[in-house]
Amino acid sequence: MTIFVVNKTVIFKALKFLKASVKPKDKKSLKIICEITVLDGKIQLAIPGSYHELNCKTQGVAKATIPFFHFFELIKDEKSREISIELKNNFLYLRGLKIPLNTCFIENDKILRTINLPTNYSDIDLVKLPSQGYTFEELNFNRLIPSIIQAQEEVNNKVTKAYDILSSFGFTQKEVIKLISEKAKIDIDKFVKYD
Repeated sequence: MTIFVVNKTVIFKALKFLKASVKPKDKKSLKIICEITVLDGKIQLAIPGSYHELNCKTQGVAKATIPFFHFFELIKDEKSREISIELKNNFLYLRGLKIPLNTCFIENDKILRTINLPTNYSDIDLVKLPSQGYTFEELNFNRLIPSIIQAQEEVNNKVTKAYDILSSFGFTQKEVIKLISEKAKIDIDKFVKYD
């Protein structure tokens, strides 16, 4: 069990700061996950491309993820000046409400590392994550594995389209892959399907 107590004005201001980096009416924005990291005497709130740290009273350490807009509305609707939130058994407890979390890890800070993605991340940004030192557990905890697989398939499709266009100029598939790999600074040869 992990608990943090924070001033409503302070956390809501932090959430508004995070919300400013979200594109309105973008399909991705509705799926944005807020990562809540509870450490000794502070919490960290993170969404792709934005991060905010707050000092507050804490008991225990944890990392949890919840849909950003759901969490935003919960905090916005809170009437108390001081908000006490408990993370326990994959649920967030707030004044009697029991809200399911996407993921929750409570024990130690072994995997309490925030995934660094830009605000308007692309398929290439997702595909680069495994080679940036993140463990499978970290990527899985943040529910990024399906997105990475989908991004790899999308990059593969784009490589195929590029090859279809450039083959008429004498480029081989390997040359197209090398060109894209150098420009994107990633070895896409590992997951591209060859014809």
